[in-house]
Amino acid sequence: MAQEARGDPPRDDDVVLRGSSSFSADSMRRASGVSRREYRDKKQDFAKLAEACPALRAHLVPRPCGRKGETIDFEREESVEELTRCTLSHEFGVSWERPPDSLIPPVPNRYTYLLWLRDLLASTGHLGSSAPEARGVDVGTGGTLIYPLLGASAFGWRFLATECCAESLRWARRNLAANPRLGGLIEVRDSGGGYLAGVLDDGDGGGGAATYDFTMCNPPFFDEAEERTLHKPGHGGRANELRCPGGELAFASSLVDDSIVLGPRVTWYTTMVGRKRTLGALVSRLRGEDRVKEFRTTTFVCGRTTRWGLAWTLSSVSLVPGFGALGGASGEAQAEGREEKKRRRREAKREKKRLARERGEGEEEGGDE
Repeated sequence: MAQEARGDPPRDDDVVLRGSSSFSADSMRRASGVSRREYRDKKQDFAKLAEACPALRAHLVPRPCGRKGETIDFEREESVEELTRCTLSHEFGVSWERPPDSLIPPVPNRYTYLLWLRDLLASTGHLGSSAPEARGVDVGTGGTLIYPLLGASAFGWRFLATECCAESLRWARRNLAANPRLGGLIEVRDSGGGYLAGVLDDGDGGGGAATYDFTMCNPPFFDEAEERTLHKPGHGGRANELRCPGGELAFASSLVDDSIVLGPRVTWYTTMVGRKRTLGALVSRLRGEDRVKEFRTTTFVCGRTTRWGLAWTLSSVSLVPGFGALGGASGEAQAEGREEKKRRRREAKREKKRLARERGEGEEEGGDE
């Protein structure tokens, strides 16, 4: 596996690094219309969703331990697939079909990444009355085409969706064709095995004229030689979606390499990673790149899944009014991080008690933190 760079990884509550800006939830709501946490904190009412999507009804099961309401079995692929299809249809107006055996994208997790991008762009004036449309690149879009479909339908953004697998390209174009209203906003392009450099020149005459507000990526998690022990059941996944030489660190490092070549043709280069040590290694790499002007990190928490986001720029960006001053993480951002940790500890404690009750150990109830 690729060698990780030295350096301490950011803390969970780190919002900004190297003089990047920190901004409050209120200022984000004013500029973007809603907090970046809006979907993460929205609990899905599965019974209500099943009223709008009757096909979901067959997948509902009672909540465990006598709790009220219904849920789905998240370890059954067909249930998770139907939930994704119904959520996209009912909440975003997107028609979607899962490629056989592919990863099933969790909509809240994917949408949270887009919300973070929206706030990132708004903070540097790339969204607003003078720049209402964003133009981005989804690297390795996969057959699900999930990020472009969500971003185009929710925000009206334009996407270049790149992919190297012929089968995934075919399915991505099929999912795009099923949403004709989004056809003018999304282009699906064969990357030929490249990442960014060269791929972005394809189709613009090679003159480097095309510029983008952001790139995004959810790279394969595992190294080719790594066991798939950490992959959750119920979400599927083909080999090319889960593994690549060197794992996510090598993949994301290649994105950094290409960003140095492309420079300010893209305002914000971003990626999601699934391991905090990967984030730390990438941060160390960016600190050593003189051409990188700023970079930022964030933590995505959806249910029991935690991922990290990293953004960096080779452009001289400045904050729009109302988004705070340059410097470290704001008090509000740090407080938000602490509250998130407390919430996760409370959930872990409740889960431990539930498992104890199921085993018949009779663990006494105690107060939450």
